[in-house]
Amino acid sequence: MKKRIFASVSLIFVLLLAVFVTSSASAHGSEPRLEISAERLSPGETLQIRGVEFEYDQEVTIALIGNRVELSLGMVIADAEGVFIQNVLLPGNLAEGNYAVRARTYDHVVISPLITIWGAAITDQEDSGIRDQSDVQLGPLPTFSAPAVAMTPVSQMPVEATPAITWNPIIFVLTAFMVIVTIVMMRLRRKRLE
Repeated sequence: MKKRIFASVSLIFVLLLAVFVTSSASAHGSEPRLEISAERLSPGETLQIRGVEFEYDQEVTIALIGNRVELSLGMVIADAEGVFIQNVLLPGNLAEGNYAVRARTYDHVVISPLITIWGAAITDQEDSGIRDQSDVQLGPLPTFSAPAVAMTPVSQMPVEATPAITWNPIIFVLTAFMVIVTIVMMRLRRKRLE
C-alpha cells in the first residue's frame, strides 16, 4: 500500500514539475537575440537590425539607447520563424559615442552589441550641376561585414533583467512538499525494514 502511495505521489510530482517548467520555455528553444549590420557608423547612415528567435507574430518595440539618449525606432512584428529585419536611418545630428539597440517584448528585453557612432553626418547631397552622359558620379563604396551578434546583454547598458525560467511560488511550495513527503516515506520504509 505504501509503495503505491509513494509511486503515485512521485508520479504526480514529476508531472507537475514537467508542466510548470515546460510552460515557460521559448517557442524556438533559445533566447531571442539581435544582430546588427555594422559596429561602426556615422550619423545619417543606415543600420540594419535583425531579430532572431522571437516568438511568432510577436510585437517588438525597438529603440536606440546610449549617451543619455533613448531614440524610438518603431515597432516590428516577427514573422512565422521568429525573425524580423528593420532598416533604420540614423539621425544626422546623433552625437558621437557608443550606442546599442534595445528590443523589448512583453516578456524579453534584448540588447544588441555596441555600435560606435563617429565622424561627420552623412547627408544625401545632390550635385545640381549639369552633367552629360559621359560624366560618372561615384558614391561611397558599400562596406560589407559579418553581422555582429550579442549573446549576452551588455553590462554597461541599464537593462531590465528577465529570467529564462520565471520563479513561481507554487512550484517552490509543491517541490518542498514533495521533498518532505519523499523523506517521510523513505524513513517509514527504513523503519519497516528494521
